[in-house]
Amino acid sequence: KALEFDEELADAWFNLGHLVESGDSIDVNGTKFTEQELYAEALKHDSEHADAWHSLGVSMEPDTTVVVNGKKFTEEKLYLQSLKHNAENAETWYNLGHTMQQGDLVIINDQEFTDQEVYVEALTHDPEHADAWYNLGYSMEPGDSVFVNDTEYSDQEVYVEAITHDPEHTDAWYNLGGLMEASEIDTVFVNGKDMTLQGVYVKVLKLDDEYSAAWNNLGAIVASDGTVIIGEEEYSKQELLVEALNRDPECEDAWTNLGNAMFGDDRNTVNGEKFSKEECLAKGVELNAKAKAEEGEEEDDDEIVEG
Repeated sequence: KALEFDEELADAWFNLGHLVESGDSIDVNGTKFTEQELYAEALKHDSEHADAWHSLGVSMEPDTTVVVNGKKFTEEKLYLQSLKHNAENAETWYNLGHTMQQGDLVIINDQEFTDQEVYVEALTHDPEHADAWYNLGYSMEPGDSVFVNDTEYSDQEVYVEAITHDPEHTDAWYNLGGLMEASEIDTVFVNGKDMTLQGVYVKVLKLDDEYSAAWNNLGAIVASDGTVIIGEEEYSKQELLVEALNRDPECEDAWTNLGNAMFGDDRNTVNGEKFSKEECLAKGVELNAKAKAEEGEEEDDDEIVEG
């Protein structure tokens, strides 16, 4: 209602933007405005409106730009503008990190930040931001440590923090398992309990039974004569690997692991088709060759120089 009387109320344009669903529009004084256009209008009347810059960034589709006050902005640039005017919004720091690649640098108020440092800033302002903890872990090299709010965390501890603040963060559980495998760690203390590597992958599958990589990793670590109970079902090593392939028939590791787990006359049914030990191993080799060929094509594309 306020817009009918004073169009220069930036907050009114901003608040109206929050009411419009993505893809919809609303009539203001006889003109249709989309969500993005409402935020841009807010910024036309107050170019220092940090929340409008941030919300405009959130509304963006990948690899698109938007014009604000006659200039084009990418999603990353919108978040940079927001932080220029309010550097204490944890969500803006987190979203900025999402737009960056490993090794990227951004400058905010004359200070340089890596993607890792951007997530640290998010956690400085909201230490319970589970996704920021997760993305910080993802940005780290194996064996690295990082200081957050004057406390040092290993890569493993960073994922534990993500799980502490969101016990159902499936990817954090999965990546924690990967680090345990790589570091040959038997147990880790999470939310008051000692968790084995097997227990970590079982947790992933209890949260998301379509997580094919977790089925494969669990199958890879179970003994050939061992079993695992997930929910109310008991699975052998081979059955775990079949579950992985039923969900992702292009998983090279699962085909190889299944072939290696099988005995001479064993047959396993994957997505309705029976496979022998030799056929499983052959599928693994085939998918490995396919992956290498695709990598080679990408490298060739990188070498093309336009004159």
